[in-house]
Amino acid sequence: TCGDKCCRHAKSMRNVFFWYDTAFPKVFKSPELYLAILLSVISVAVRASFEDDAVAPTWEGGPRLEATVAPLSETLSLLHWAMVFYMGFYNSVVFRKWDANWALTQAALGRINDLNVLVPSYMSETPKLAADVLRFVNAFHHLQYFDTHGLPVEYALQVCITRRLLTIKEAADLRSQSCSKGLRVLVWTSQTVLSSGINPMLTSQINDRILGLRSSFAAIWSHNDQMLPFAYPHAMKFFILLVILWKSSLSGFQGSGVLNDDSRIDWVRTVLIVSSNSLWAFAILMLREVPHIIADPWSSSKNGVNSEYYLDFSVAYTSKLVKHNAARRDASAALSVPTAAAAPMQRDA
Repeated sequence: TCGDKCCRHAKSMRNVFFWYDTAFPKVFKSPELYLAILLSVISVAVRASFEDDAVAPTWEGGPRLEATVAPLSETLSLLHWAMVFYMGFYNSVVFRKWDANWALTQAALGRINDLNVLVPSYMSETPKLAADVLRFVNAFHHLQYFDTHGLPVEYALQVCITRRLLTIKEAADLRSQSCSKGLRVLVWTSQTVLSSGINPMLTSQINDRILGLRSSFAAIWSHNDQMLPFAYPHAMKFFILLVILWKSSLSGFQGSGVLNDDSRIDWVRTVLIVSSNSLWAFAILMLREVPHIIADPWSSSKNGVNSEYYLDFSVAYTSKLVKHNAARRDASAALSVPTAAAAPMQRDA
């Protein structure tokens, strides 16, 4: 119906103007925005004062004003071009960092899904140990995510206990050890696989996936240790601040005058000058905040990796598979595929 279509379109528009966990709050809290508005208002007031004094013999009016502002406007154009170029460069750098982190998270999840397939098959004779292996790799996943987020270890352990990934005794053992909790859990995982007594070749295959899971998070650690050089965000902030201040100060002097024929302020023109400059400053500050957000892919906001939802999804996926691991396929009921010898082709007579 028309109502349903309107609701669907309205939902997409609400996403555009969503407030929480977006760049909007950061922009409205930035002092640069309000400084730009203030300078624009002052610029318009000074322009109005100059135009009002144009009747005096010491002031030549419009041509003199345009000649005075022209060099400043040309410099502003050059700075604006440099700012836009550098913003594009900075956004490209931080997005590559975000994309690399995301690829590593998917590689880690892929190793867990590999184990979801292999462990129940290879360790079918020891279902308790197989369940422990899958429990431990998901616990490692949680511990490493929360550690990279900067959350306390105790929080991560409590979440693992709540989601039945660690027992209370295992969590207490981890608390008592002054080492990496995640790597200790992976040691338990490998020891559990070895104690199952399965074929050494199968043990090697499972351990290869376990080490692949570890290496993905080790790469994330290394990638996050290599922080963006301070000069990158510093230069972008400096360029933006310089251009915003310069443009706002000149906004009242660019274009036609702000007085009408009666030497009174044309409020419509004045409001348009101030509002257009404010909108421009808002857009530039918005574009500044976006790369700041994606430069930190492990932020708890939905702009980054939403760890709580993502990890819950991973555990739920594993749990659904484990639930039916005991239900094996009945091989006797399987359909046999006819071969060419068993089922010769029928030829037309």
